[in-house]
Amino acid sequence: MTTYQGRVISPGLVVAPVFVYEKFSLDKCEYAKGTIAEEQAKFEHSLKVATEQLKQLFTKALNELGRDKSLLFEVHRMLIQDDDFKDEVRNLINSGVDAPHAVYTAGDNFAKMMQSLDDAYMQERALDFKDISNRLIRILCNVEAQTELTVPSVILADDLEPSETVTFRKDKILGFVLRQGSANSHTAILARGMNVPALIQTPVKQKDLKTGDLVILDAVSGCLISDPDKELLADYKVKIADRQAELEELKRYLHKPSVTKNGRVIKLYNNIGSVDDIAAVEANGAEGVGLFRSEFLYMGRSSLPTEEEQTAIYTKALKALQGKLLIVRTMDIGADKQVTCLRLKKEANPALGKRAVRICLADKPLFKEQLKALLRASVYGKLAIMIPMIISVDEVRQCKQIIAECKEELLKADYKVADDIPFGIMIETPAACVLADELAAEVDFFSIGTNDLTQYTLACDRQNPDVAYLYDDTNEAVLRLMKMVAEAAQRHGIWAGICGELAGNTALTSKLIEYGFTELSVSPAKTLAVRRAIAHTTF
Repeated sequence: MTTYQGRVISPGLVVAPVFVYEKFSLDKCEYAKGTIAEEQAKFEHSLKVATEQLKQLFTKALNELGRDKSLLFEVHRMLIQDDDFKDEVRNLINSGVDAPHAVYTAGDNFAKMMQSLDDAYMQERALDFKDISNRLIRILCNVEAQTELTVPSVILADDLEPSETVTFRKDKILGFVLRQGSANSHTAILARGMNVPALIQTPVKQKDLKTGDLVILDAVSGCLISDPDKELLADYKVKIADRQAELEELKRYLHKPSVTKNGRVIKLYNNIGSVDDIAAVEANGAEGVGLFRSEFLYMGRSSLPTEEEQTAIYTKALKALQGKLLIVRTMDIGADKQVTCLRLKKEANPALGKRAVRICLADKPLFKEQLKALLRASVYGKLAIMIPMIISVDEVRQCKQIIAECKEELLKADYKVADDIPFGIMIETPAACVLADELAAEVDFFSIGTNDLTQYTLACDRQNPDVAYLYDDTNEAVLRLMKMVAEAAQRHGIWAGICGELAGNTALTSKLIEYGFTELSVSPAKTLAVRRAIAHTTF
Protein backbone atom coordinates (compact mmCIF):
# COMPACT_ATOMS: atom_id res chain seq x y z
CA MET A 1 0.00 0.00 0.00
CA THR A 2 1.43 3.35 -1.08
CA THR A 3 0.05 6.87 -0.61
CA TYR A 4 0.82 9.63 -3.12
CA GLN A 5 0.04 13.18 -2.04
CA GLY A 6 -1.32 15.48 -4.75
CA ARG A 7 -3.22 18.74 -5.11
CA VAL A 8 -7.02 18.76 -5.22
CA ILE A 9 -8.61 20.53 -8.19
CA SER A 10 -12.04 18.88 -7.97
CA PRO A 11 -13.25 17.28 -4.71
CA GLY A 12 -14.69 13.83 -4.16
CA LEU A 13 -14.01 10.26 -3.03
CA VAL A 14 -13.94 7.12 -5.13
CA VAL A 15 -12.64 3.54 -4.96
CA ALA A 16 -12.15 2.16 -8.45
CA PRO A 17 -9.74 0.50 -10.89
CA VAL A 18 -7.14 2.76 -12.46
CA PHE A 19 -6.69 3.29 -16.19
CA VAL A 20 -3.03 4.11 -16.92
CA TYR A 21 -3.01 6.38 -19.95
CA GLU A 22 0.13 6.25 -22.05
CA LYS A 23 0.92 9.18 -24.31
CA PHE A 24 1.29 8.59 -28.01
CA SER A 25 4.96 8.45 -28.98
CA LEU A 26 6.26 9.07 -32.47
CA ASP A 27 9.26 6.84 -31.70
CA LYS A 28 6.98 3.79 -31.44
CA CYS A 29 5.19 4.57 -34.68
CA GLU A 30 5.88 2.71 -37.94
CA TYR A 31 5.79 5.05 -40.92
CA ALA A 32 6.70 4.61 -44.58
CA LYS A 33 8.28 7.77 -45.92
CA GLY A 34 7.41 8.80 -49.49
CA THR A 35 8.64 11.46 -51.87
CA ILE A 36 8.57 15.12 -50.90
CA ALA A 37 5.42 15.61 -52.98
CA GLU A 38 3.78 12.60 -51.29
CA GLU A 39 4.72 13.86 -47.83
CA GLN A 40 3.28 17.29 -48.61
CA ALA A 41 0.06 15.66 -49.83
CA LYS A 42 -0.16 13.54 -46.66
CA PHE A 43 0.28 16.67 -44.52
CA GLU A 44 -2.46 18.56 -46.38
CA HIS A 45 -4.78 15.55 -45.98
CA SER A 46 -4.05 15.37 -42.24
CA LEU A 47 -5.05 19.04 -41.88
CA LYS A 48 -8.46 18.32 -43.43
CA VAL A 49 -9.06 15.22 -41.28
CA ALA A 50 -7.95 17.01 -38.10
CA THR A 51 -10.23 19.96 -38.82
CA GLU A 52 -13.20 17.62 -39.19
CA GLN A 53 -12.28 15.79 -35.96
CA LEU A 54 -12.12 19.09 -34.09
CA LYS A 55 -15.57 20.03 -35.38
CA GLN A 56 -16.91 16.77 -33.95
CA LEU A 57 -15.11 17.32 -30.64
CA PHE A 58 -16.55 20.83 -30.42
CA THR A 59 -20.06 19.41 -30.79
CA LYS A 60 -19.39 16.65 -28.24
CA ALA A 61 -18.00 19.11 -25.67
CA LEU A 62 -20.84 21.55 -26.33
CA ASN A 63 -23.45 18.86 -25.64
CA GLU A 64 -21.73 17.39 -22.58
CA LEU A 65 -19.96 20.33 -20.94
CA GLY A 66 -21.45 23.60 -22.21
CA ARG A 67 -20.32 26.31 -24.59
CA ASP A 68 -17.50 27.86 -22.56
CA LYS A 69 -15.70 24.50 -22.28
CA SER A 70 -16.25 23.64 -25.93
CA LEU A 71 -14.67 26.85 -27.25
CA LEU A 72 -11.23 25.33 -26.77
CA PHE A 73 -11.76 23.19 -29.86
CA GLU A 74 -12.56 26.27 -31.89
CA VAL A 75 -9.18 27.61 -30.74
CA HIS A 76 -7.54 24.37 -31.89
CA ARG A 77 -9.17 24.70 -35.30
CA MET A 78 -7.67 28.17 -35.58
CA LEU A 79 -4.22 27.02 -34.44
CA ILE A 80 -4.17 24.12 -36.86
CA GLN A 81 -4.68 26.60 -39.69
CA ASP A 82 -2.01 29.00 -38.44
CA ASP A 83 -0.02 30.05 -41.51
CA ASP A 84 3.32 30.24 -39.69
CA PHE A 85 2.87 26.75 -38.27
CA LYS A 86 1.86 25.26 -41.62
CA ASP A 87 4.69 27.02 -43.46
CA GLU A 88 7.27 25.67 -41.02
CA VAL A 89 5.98 22.12 -41.53
CA ARG A 90 6.04 22.52 -45.31
CA ASN A 91 9.58 23.93 -45.25
CA LEU A 92 10.79 21.01 -43.13
CA ILE A 93 9.21 18.53 -45.55
CA ASN A 94 10.87 20.30 -48.47
CA SER A 95 14.21 19.90 -46.70
CA GLY A 96 13.72 16.12 -46.63
CA VAL A 97 12.00 15.51 -43.26
CA ASP A 98 9.04 13.13 -43.32
CA ALA A 99 5.62 14.61 -42.50
CA PRO A 100 5.21 13.23 -38.93
CA HIS A 101 8.65 14.44 -37.82
CA ALA A 102 8.10 17.78 -39.57
CA VAL A 103 4.85 18.26 -37.63
CA TYR A 104 6.51 17.19 -34.39
CA THR A 105 9.44 19.60 -34.86
CA ALA A 106 7.24 22.55 -35.82
CA GLY A 107 4.81 21.89 -32.96
CA ASP A 108 7.67 21.53 -30.47
CA ASN A 109 9.24 24.79 -31.67
CA PHE A 110 5.99 26.70 -31.33
CA ALA A 111 5.29 25.15 -27.90
CA LYS A 112 8.74 26.13 -26.62
CA MET A 113 8.27 29.65 -27.94
CA MET A 114 4.92 29.92 -26.10
CA GLN A 115 6.37 28.49 -22.87
CA SER A 116 9.15 31.08 -22.91
CA LEU A 117 6.69 33.98 -22.85
CA ASP A 118 5.88 35.67 -19.54
CA ASP A 119 2.15 35.28 -20.09
CA ALA A 120 -0.06 32.61 -18.51
CA TYR A 121 -2.46 32.55 -21.46
CA MET A 122 0.31 32.12 -24.03
CA GLN A 123 1.93 29.41 -21.90
CA GLU A 124 -1.37 27.50 -22.00
CA ARG A 125 -1.21 27.72 -25.81
CA ALA A 126 1.99 25.64 -25.64
CA LEU A 127 -0.07 22.64 -24.55
CA ASP A 128 -2.54 23.39 -27.34
CA PHE A 129 0.23 23.27 -29.97
CA LYS A 130 1.37 19.91 -28.59
CA ASP A 131 -2.24 18.73 -28.74
CA ILE A 132 -2.78 19.65 -32.39
CA SER A 133 0.66 18.31 -33.34
CA ASN A 134 -0.10 14.92 -31.77
CA ARG A 135 -3.45 14.86 -33.52
CA LEU A 136 -1.84 15.44 -36.91
CA ILE A 137 0.89 12.87 -36.23
CA ARG A 138 -1.65 10.21 -35.21
CA ILE A 139 -3.56 10.85 -38.42
CA LEU A 140 -0.35 10.60 -40.49
CA CYS A 141 0.68 7.38 -38.73
CA ASN A 142 -2.87 5.98 -38.73
CA VAL A 143 -2.80 5.49 -34.94
CA GLU A 144 -5.96 5.87 -32.83
CA ALA A 145 -5.79 7.69 -29.49
CA GLN A 146 -5.82 5.33 -26.49
CA THR A 147 -9.04 6.58 -24.91
CA GLU A 148 -11.25 3.47 -24.81
CA LEU A 149 -12.45 2.81 -21.26
CA THR A 150 -14.10 -0.59 -20.91
CA VAL A 151 -15.04 -0.16 -17.24
CA PRO A 152 -15.61 2.92 -15.05
CA SER A 153 -12.11 3.98 -13.96
CA VAL A 154 -9.83 6.61 -12.47
CA ILE A 155 -7.57 7.93 -15.24
CA LEU A 156 -3.86 8.27 -14.42
CA ALA A 157 -1.65 10.28 -16.79
CA ASP A 158 1.33 12.62 -16.91
CA ASP A 159 -0.96 15.34 -18.17
CA LEU A 160 -3.94 15.27 -20.48
CA GLU A 161 -4.38 17.37 -23.55
CA PRO A 162 -7.87 18.88 -23.61
CA SER A 163 -9.00 16.88 -26.61
CA GLU A 164 -7.89 13.65 -24.91
CA THR A 165 -10.02 14.45 -21.86
CA VAL A 166 -13.15 15.04 -23.92
CA THR A 167 -12.59 11.93 -26.07
CA PHE A 168 -12.97 9.59 -23.09
CA ARG A 169 -16.51 8.33 -22.53
CA LYS A 170 -17.91 10.63 -19.89
CA ASP A 171 -19.96 7.89 -18.19
CA LYS A 172 -16.80 5.80 -17.64
CA ILE A 173 -14.70 8.54 -15.99
CA LEU A 174 -14.70 8.31 -12.18
CA GLY A 175 -11.76 10.65 -11.59
CA PHE A 176 -8.43 12.03 -12.79
CA VAL A 177 -4.96 11.80 -11.31
CA LEU A 178 -2.28 13.79 -13.14
CA ARG A 179 1.43 13.79 -12.38
CA GLN A 180 1.69 17.33 -13.76
CA GLY A 181 -1.01 19.85 -14.57
CA SER A 182 -2.19 23.15 -13.09
CA ALA A 183 -5.37 24.27 -11.37
CA ASN A 184 -6.20 26.61 -14.26
CA SER A 185 -5.44 24.22 -17.12
CA HIS A 186 -8.13 23.23 -19.59
CA THR A 187 -8.15 19.70 -18.20
CA ALA A 188 -8.74 20.99 -14.66
CA ILE A 189 -11.65 23.09 -15.90
CA LEU A 190 -13.08 20.10 -17.75
CA ALA A 191 -12.75 17.88 -14.65
CA ARG A 192 -14.70 20.40 -12.58
CA GLY A 193 -17.26 20.66 -15.38
CA MET A 194 -17.69 16.88 -15.27
CA ASN A 195 -17.93 17.06 -11.46
CA VAL A 196 -15.48 14.20 -10.90
CA PRO A 197 -12.71 14.09 -8.25
CA ALA A 198 -9.29 15.07 -9.57
CA LEU A 199 -5.72 15.56 -8.37
CA ILE A 200 -2.77 17.22 -10.07
CA GLN A 201 0.96 17.26 -9.30
CA THR A 202 0.77 13.70 -7.91
CA PRO A 203 4.19 11.96 -7.84
CA VAL A 204 3.13 8.45 -8.91
CA LYS A 205 5.44 6.78 -11.46
CA GLN A 206 4.18 5.08 -14.60
CA LYS A 207 5.63 1.73 -13.49
CA ASP A 208 3.97 1.90 -10.04
CA LEU A 209 0.52 1.05 -11.36
CA LYS A 210 -1.00 -0.86 -14.24
CA THR A 211 -4.46 -0.63 -15.75
CA GLY A 212 -6.98 -2.49 -13.60
CA ASP A 213 -5.22 -2.00 -10.24
CA LEU A 214 -7.58 -0.95 -7.45
CA VAL A 215 -6.96 2.55 -6.03
CA ILE A 216 -8.55 4.99 -3.62
CA LEU A 217 -8.81 8.53 -4.99
CA ASP A 218 -9.28 10.83 -2.00
CA ALA A 219 -9.74 14.27 -3.52
CA VAL A 220 -10.77 15.62 -0.12
CA SER A 221 -7.52 14.93 1.74
CA GLY A 222 -5.64 15.15 -1.57
CA CYS A 223 -4.12 11.71 -2.05
CA LEU A 224 -4.08 8.61 -4.23
CA ILE A 225 -3.70 5.27 -2.42
CA SER A 226 -2.61 2.20 -4.35
CA ASP A 227 -3.08 -1.43 -3.27
CA PRO A 228 -5.27 -0.53 -0.25
CA ASP A 229 -5.72 -3.23 2.40
CA LYS A 230 -9.10 -4.50 3.60
CA GLU A 231 -9.18 -2.27 6.68
CA LEU A 232 -8.57 0.89 4.67
CA LEU A 233 -11.14 -0.11 2.07
CA ALA A 234 -13.64 -0.59 4.88
CA ASP A 235 -12.76 2.85 6.30
CA TYR A 236 -13.27 4.49 2.90
CA LYS A 237 -16.52 2.66 2.39
CA VAL A 238 -17.73 4.46 5.52
CA LYS A 239 -16.23 7.80 4.38
CA ILE A 240 -17.90 7.54 0.98
CA ALA A 241 -21.20 6.65 2.63
CA ASP A 242 -20.85 9.62 5.01
CA ARG A 243 -20.07 11.95 2.12
CA GLN A 244 -23.03 10.62 0.19
CA ALA A 245 -25.21 11.10 3.26
CA GLU A 246 -24.01 14.69 3.55
CA LEU A 247 -24.85 15.32 -0.12
CA GLU A 248 -28.29 13.83 0.50
CA GLU A 249 -28.69 16.01 3.61
CA LEU A 250 -27.86 19.07 1.55
CA LYS A 251 -30.80 18.30 -0.73
CA ARG A 252 -33.02 19.44 2.15
CA TYR A 253 -31.91 22.98 1.28
CA LEU A 254 -32.88 22.72 -2.38
CA HIS A 255 -35.18 25.59 -3.39
CA LYS A 256 -35.38 26.77 0.23
CA PRO A 257 -34.93 30.50 1.05
CA SER A 258 -31.42 31.57 2.01
CA VAL A 259 -32.08 33.03 5.46
CA THR A 260 -30.01 33.22 8.65
CA LYS A 261 -31.31 31.96 12.00
CA ASN A 262 -32.37 35.45 13.00
CA GLY A 263 -34.12 36.24 9.70
CA ARG A 264 -31.60 38.08 7.55
CA VAL A 265 -32.26 37.25 3.88
CA ILE A 266 -29.17 36.58 1.77
CA LYS A 267 -29.32 36.48 -2.02
CA LEU A 268 -27.60 33.26 -3.11
CA TYR A 269 -26.66 33.38 -6.76
CA ASN A 270 -24.43 31.40 -9.14
CA ASN A 271 -21.42 32.17 -11.33
CA ILE A 272 -21.78 30.87 -14.89
CA GLY A 273 -19.99 31.11 -18.25
CA SER A 274 -22.73 30.27 -20.73
CA VAL A 275 -26.47 29.92 -21.23
CA ASP A 276 -26.02 26.14 -20.98
CA ASP A 277 -24.96 26.55 -17.32
CA ILE A 278 -28.40 27.89 -16.38
CA ALA A 279 -29.64 24.29 -16.17
CA ALA A 280 -27.21 23.81 -13.24
CA VAL A 281 -28.44 27.07 -11.66
CA GLU A 282 -31.97 25.71 -11.67
CA ALA A 283 -30.95 22.20 -10.61
CA ASN A 284 -29.10 23.53 -7.54
CA GLY A 285 -31.82 25.97 -6.55
CA ALA A 286 -29.92 29.25 -6.84
CA GLU A 287 -31.94 32.46 -6.76
CA GLY A 288 -30.30 34.03 -9.79
CA VAL A 289 -27.00 34.57 -11.57
CA GLY A 290 -24.53 36.84 -9.77
CA LEU A 291 -21.86 36.61 -12.46
CA PHE A 292 -22.36 35.85 -16.14
CA ARG A 293 -18.86 35.80 -17.63
CA SER A 294 -19.59 37.47 -20.95
CA GLU A 295 -15.96 37.29 -22.12
CA PHE A 296 -16.59 33.66 -23.11
CA LEU A 297 -18.69 35.01 -25.98
CA TYR A 298 -15.50 36.51 -27.43
CA MET A 299 -12.97 33.75 -26.76
CA GLY A 300 -11.99 31.04 -29.24
CA ARG A 301 -13.36 32.90 -32.27
CA SER A 302 -11.78 34.19 -35.47
CA SER A 303 -14.17 37.17 -35.48
CA LEU A 304 -15.98 39.22 -32.85
CA PRO A 305 -19.60 38.34 -31.98
CA THR A 306 -22.06 40.73 -33.57
CA GLU A 307 -24.61 42.79 -31.68
CA GLU A 308 -27.31 40.47 -33.01
CA GLU A 309 -25.49 37.35 -31.79
CA GLN A 310 -24.99 38.83 -28.34
CA THR A 311 -28.58 40.03 -28.09
CA ALA A 312 -29.82 36.52 -28.88
CA ILE A 313 -27.58 34.96 -26.19
CA TYR A 314 -28.51 37.43 -23.46
CA THR A 315 -32.19 37.13 -24.39
CA LYS A 316 -32.02 33.34 -24.17
CA ALA A 317 -30.37 33.57 -20.74
CA LEU A 318 -32.96 36.00 -19.38
CA LYS A 319 -35.86 33.90 -20.65
CA ALA A 320 -34.34 30.73 -19.21
CA LEU A 321 -34.08 32.35 -15.76
CA GLN A 322 -37.81 33.15 -15.77
CA GLY A 323 -37.64 36.38 -13.81
CA LYS A 324 -34.58 35.62 -11.68
CA LEU A 325 -31.84 38.24 -11.73
CA LEU A 326 -29.06 37.94 -14.33
CA ILE A 327 -25.98 40.03 -13.55
CA VAL A 328 -23.81 40.25 -16.66
CA ARG A 329 -20.19 41.25 -16.20
CA THR A 330 -19.14 43.20 -19.26
CA MET A 331 -16.19 41.69 -21.12
CA ASP A 332 -13.36 40.94 -18.69
CA ILE A 333 -10.80 40.50 -21.44
CA GLY A 334 -7.03 40.64 -21.01
CA ALA A 335 -4.57 39.17 -18.48
CA ASP A 336 -5.28 35.41 -18.42
CA LYS A 337 -8.32 35.76 -20.74
CA GLN A 338 -7.02 36.59 -24.19
CA VAL A 339 -9.20 37.06 -27.26
CA THR A 340 -7.38 36.13 -30.44
CA CYS A 341 -9.58 38.16 -32.79
CA LEU A 342 -8.84 41.40 -30.87
CA ARG A 343 -5.08 40.99 -31.49
CA LEU A 344 -4.11 42.74 -28.27
CA LYS A 345 -0.47 43.73 -27.89
CA LYS A 346 1.85 41.51 -25.88
CA GLU A 347 2.39 43.03 -22.41
CA ALA A 348 5.22 42.46 -19.96
CA ASN A 349 2.73 42.20 -17.08
CA PRO A 350 -0.79 41.64 -18.47
CA ALA A 351 -2.41 41.40 -15.01
CA LEU A 352 -1.47 45.05 -14.54
CA GLY A 353 -2.03 46.07 -18.14
CA LYS A 354 -4.81 46.82 -20.57
CA ARG A 355 -7.72 44.65 -19.50
CA ALA A 356 -11.45 44.68 -18.77
CA VAL A 357 -12.88 48.22 -18.49
CA ARG A 358 -9.62 49.69 -19.79
CA ILE A 359 -10.14 47.92 -23.12
CA CYS A 360 -13.80 48.95 -23.18
CA LEU A 361 -13.10 52.64 -22.62
CA ALA A 362 -10.26 52.60 -25.16
CA ASP A 363 -12.45 50.89 -27.79
CA LYS A 364 -15.80 52.59 -27.40
CA PRO A 365 -17.45 51.00 -30.50
CA LEU A 366 -16.60 47.53 -29.18
CA PHE A 367 -18.02 48.39 -25.75
CA LYS A 368 -21.17 49.96 -27.18
CA GLU A 369 -21.90 46.87 -29.25
CA GLN A 370 -22.02 44.75 -26.10
CA LEU A 371 -23.98 47.33 -24.12
CA LYS A 372 -26.59 47.72 -26.87
CA ALA A 373 -27.03 43.96 -26.98
CA LEU A 374 -27.58 43.92 -23.22
CA LEU A 375 -30.04 46.81 -23.34
CA ARG A 376 -32.01 45.24 -26.19
CA ALA A 377 -32.26 41.96 -24.25
CA SER A 378 -33.24 43.70 -20.99
CA VAL A 379 -36.96 43.65 -21.82
CA TYR A 380 -37.00 39.83 -21.63
CA GLY A 381 -36.17 39.47 -17.95
CA LYS A 382 -34.44 40.94 -14.93
CA LEU A 383 -31.02 42.23 -16.00
CA ALA A 384 -28.20 44.01 -14.16
CA ILE A 385 -24.98 45.28 -15.73
CA MET A 386 -21.67 45.02 -13.88
CA ILE A 387 -18.33 46.58 -14.89
CA PRO A 388 -15.05 44.83 -13.90
CA MET A 389 -11.66 46.21 -12.81
CA ILE A 390 -12.77 49.68 -11.71
CA ILE A 391 -10.16 51.87 -9.99
CA SER A 392 -11.75 55.34 -10.13
CA VAL A 393 -14.97 57.33 -10.01
CA ASP A 394 -14.15 58.77 -13.43
CA GLU A 395 -14.23 55.29 -15.00
CA VAL A 396 -17.67 54.67 -13.51
CA ARG A 397 -19.02 57.95 -14.82
CA GLN A 398 -17.62 57.28 -18.29
CA CYS A 399 -19.34 53.88 -18.34
CA LYS A 400 -22.65 55.38 -17.21
CA GLN A 401 -22.42 58.02 -19.91
CA ILE A 402 -21.77 55.42 -22.61
CA ILE A 403 -24.73 53.33 -21.40
CA ALA A 404 -26.92 56.45 -21.57
CA GLU A 405 -25.74 57.09 -25.14
CA CYS A 406 -26.51 53.50 -26.12
CA LYS A 407 -29.99 53.71 -24.63
CA GLU A 408 -30.74 56.97 -26.44
CA GLU A 409 -29.53 55.57 -29.77
CA LEU A 410 -31.59 52.41 -29.36
CA LEU A 411 -34.76 54.30 -28.46
CA LYS A 412 -34.31 56.53 -31.52
CA ALA A 413 -34.05 53.35 -33.60
CA ASP A 414 -37.38 52.12 -32.12
CA TYR A 415 -35.89 49.42 -29.90
CA LYS A 416 -37.42 48.80 -26.48
CA VAL A 417 -35.21 49.02 -23.38
CA ALA A 418 -36.12 48.21 -19.77
CA ASP A 419 -36.61 51.31 -17.63
CA ASP A 420 -34.68 50.34 -14.51
CA ILE A 421 -31.54 48.26 -15.06
CA PRO A 422 -29.35 48.05 -11.93
CA PHE A 423 -25.78 49.21 -12.58
CA GLY A 424 -22.93 47.86 -10.47
CA ILE A 425 -19.20 47.43 -10.40
CA MET A 426 -16.78 44.73 -9.37
CA ILE A 427 -14.46 45.61 -6.52
CA GLU A 428 -11.18 43.89 -7.44
CA THR A 429 -8.48 46.42 -6.63
CA PRO A 430 -7.27 48.01 -3.39
CA ALA A 431 -7.96 51.38 -5.07
CA ALA A 432 -11.66 50.55 -5.40
CA CYS A 433 -11.78 49.47 -1.74
CA VAL A 434 -10.22 52.72 -0.55
CA LEU A 435 -12.63 54.73 -2.74
CA ALA A 436 -15.67 52.62 -1.79
CA ASP A 437 -17.64 55.56 -0.32
CA GLU A 438 -17.21 57.69 -3.44
CA LEU A 439 -17.97 54.76 -5.75
CA ALA A 440 -21.05 53.73 -3.77
CA ALA A 441 -22.59 57.12 -4.50
CA GLU A 442 -22.47 56.30 -8.23
CA VAL A 443 -23.79 52.72 -8.42
CA ASP A 444 -26.60 50.39 -7.36
CA PHE A 445 -24.42 47.56 -6.05
CA PHE A 446 -20.93 46.23 -5.43
CA SER A 447 -19.67 42.72 -6.09
CA ILE A 448 -16.22 41.77 -4.83
CA GLY A 449 -14.04 39.66 -7.08
CA THR A 450 -11.90 38.11 -4.36
CA ASN A 451 -9.56 36.29 -6.76
CA ASP A 452 -8.13 39.47 -8.29
CA LEU A 453 -8.49 41.47 -5.08
CA THR A 454 -6.29 38.91 -3.33
CA GLN A 455 -3.57 38.94 -5.97
CA TYR A 456 -3.47 42.73 -6.13
CA THR A 457 -3.54 43.18 -2.36
CA LEU A 458 -0.80 40.60 -1.73
CA ALA A 459 1.23 41.47 -4.86
CA CYS A 460 1.01 37.79 -5.78
CA ASP A 461 0.33 36.58 -9.33
CA ARG A 462 -2.40 33.95 -8.94
CA GLN A 463 -1.26 32.25 -12.17
CA ASN A 464 2.33 31.79 -10.97
CA PRO A 465 2.96 28.44 -9.22
CA ASP A 466 6.23 29.76 -7.73
CA VAL A 467 4.32 32.16 -5.48
CA ALA A 468 1.19 30.06 -5.01
CA TYR A 469 2.03 29.67 -1.31
CA LEU A 470 1.49 33.43 -0.86
CA TYR A 471 -1.97 33.46 -2.44
CA ASP A 472 -4.49 33.37 0.41
CA ASP A 473 -7.92 34.95 0.02
CA THR A 474 -8.48 34.65 3.78
CA ASN A 475 -5.48 36.89 4.50
CA GLU A 476 -6.40 39.50 7.12
CA ALA A 477 -5.47 42.35 4.76
CA VAL A 478 -7.94 41.08 2.16
CA LEU A 479 -10.70 40.59 4.73
CA ARG A 480 -10.24 44.11 6.15
CA LEU A 481 -10.56 45.64 2.68
CA MET A 482 -13.72 43.61 2.10
CA LYS A 483 -15.20 44.80 5.37
CA MET A 484 -14.49 48.41 4.37
CA VAL A 485 -16.43 47.86 1.14
CA ALA A 486 -19.45 46.28 2.87
CA GLU A 487 -19.62 49.12 5.41
CA ALA A 488 -19.41 51.76 2.67
CA ALA A 489 -22.27 50.06 0.82
CA GLN A 490 -24.42 50.09 3.96
CA ARG A 491 -23.73 53.79 4.53
CA HIS A 492 -24.94 54.60 1.01
CA GLY A 493 -27.94 52.27 0.94
CA ILE A 494 -26.71 49.91 -1.78
CA TRP A 495 -26.13 46.16 -1.53
CA ALA A 496 -22.75 44.48 -1.57
CA GLY A 497 -22.01 40.93 -2.66
CA ILE A 498 -19.12 38.59 -3.39
CA CYS A 499 -18.64 36.61 -6.60
CA GLY A 500 -15.06 35.35 -6.13
CA GLU A 501 -13.99 31.95 -4.81
CA LEU A 502 -14.20 33.17 -1.21
CA ALA A 503 -18.00 33.33 -1.47
CA GLY A 504 -18.04 29.52 -1.49
CA ASN A 505 -15.88 29.13 1.63
CA THR A 506 -18.48 27.98 4.16
CA ALA A 507 -16.03 28.42 7.05
CA LEU A 508 -16.31 32.18 6.44
CA THR A 509 -20.02 32.48 5.63
CA SER A 510 -20.96 33.83 9.07
CA LYS A 511 -18.11 36.36 9.03
CA LEU A 512 -19.06 37.65 5.57
CA ILE A 513 -22.67 38.12 6.62
CA GLU A 514 -21.52 39.83 9.80
CA TYR A 515 -19.48 42.25 7.66
CA GLY A 516 -22.70 43.23 5.91
CA PHE A 517 -22.65 41.30 2.64
CA THR A 518 -26.17 40.43 1.53
CA GLU A 519 -25.34 38.53 -1.68
CA LEU A 520 -23.06 35.56 -2.34
CA SER A 521 -22.49 34.18 -5.81
CA VAL A 522 -20.88 30.75 -6.06
CA SER A 523 -20.43 27.90 -8.52
CA PRO A 524 -23.67 25.89 -8.89
CA ALA A 525 -22.16 22.86 -7.12
CA LYS A 526 -21.56 24.91 -3.94
CA THR A 527 -25.06 26.38 -3.71
CA LEU A 528 -26.57 23.98 -1.18
CA ALA A 529 -23.53 23.90 1.12
CA VAL A 530 -23.49 27.70 1.28
CA ARG A 531 -27.26 27.83 1.87
CA ARG A 532 -26.86 25.43 4.79
CA ALA A 533 -24.07 27.62 6.18
CA ILE A 534 -26.35 30.66 5.89
CA ALA A 535 -29.16 28.82 7.69
CA HIS A 536 -26.78 28.01 10.58
CA THR A 537 -25.60 31.61 10.91
CA THR A 538 -26.57 33.93 13.77
CA PHE A 539 -24.97 37.34 14.23
